[in-house]
Amino acid sequence: MTELIPESFRELLSAACLTVGAVFSLFSLAASKREHALRLAGLFLLSSVALFANNGWCYFAAVFIIATAVTQLQFLQNLAAIIRGSKEFFDYQKEFLSQQELEESTAKEVKEMEEPTEGEEEKAPSTATIAAGRDVKITLDKAQLSMQQFYVICEEYVFRFLERKYGQPIQRHIRYRGKGMFTEFDGVMQTDDRDTIFELKISRAGMPVGFLRHSLERMVERVKAYRLLTRRRASLVMVLVGDFSERAQQRYEQYFAEYQTSESDVEMSLELYSFADVGISDLRVSEPAEPRAGADAKDRAPQP
Repeated sequence: MTELIPESFRELLSAACLTVGAVFSLFSLAASKREHALRLAGLFLLSSVALFANNGWCYFAAVFIIATAVTQLQFLQNLAAIIRGSKEFFDYQKEFLSQQELEESTAKEVKEMEEPTEGEEEKAPSTATIAAGRDVKITLDKAQLSMQQFYVICEEYVFRFLERKYGQPIQRHIRYRGKGMFTEFDGVMQTDDRDTIFELKISRAGMPVGFLRHSLERMVERVKAYRLLTRRRASLVMVLVGDFSERAQQRYEQYFAEYQTSESDVEMSLELYSFADVGISDLRVSEPAEPRAGADAKDRAPQP
């Protein structure tokens, strides 16, 4: 019984933290209190473990972990860079887009790419089946799936396809921020000697060449900014995904070749894939798609 009696104030405090953490763990069983209760339980349990360990490195790690819950991540990143002596960290900083920023960016891009022009009726697919693997399939109903949701789901399948193709991980939806400038990308694949920047464009009904032109011009400027910020070599890969007609593919490739000739500062390439290529099959539209007048040919989806 005497072994359970704390021998010092530190042990008493650690036992108290352990008890409080266990209480908050019970509170987390209630759905309405789960988020805050779990956070508090984690903080108290971590404090208890650090006090019981009574080790300098444990205290140091506990301070950083607890600080992530009570201060801004930017401050901790700066502090860690100072401790490491990393001068490069202050030249530029890497961050990922928030969920809200991603949703707003996707909604804007989908509107620009797929919204029908004046006098033109949108022809969207009524149903899509996305193959998550050999054994799993998810059926997507147009009535329950917005264009933004469809775009986000397809984007993840495209990234997984590209990772398998290149054999390297791709960082998604990332922003690089430096002094007086910032740039953001759909995906960045970093290797020892060079980086590859991916820009994804996914369309259910084709895209105007004007939209492709605007996207290329914007991305070239972003790649140049990336090279200035990071001082690394970088190339651009424009990835177009959709069931494009042969005529549409020829127009995209022809324009890209012309633009590539005029823009020699940035190494770039164009990759065209169908939905089936990236693992999305059985995409059907309600009516056969006709070419867009004055823009680009709408692409006919494969027949079931």
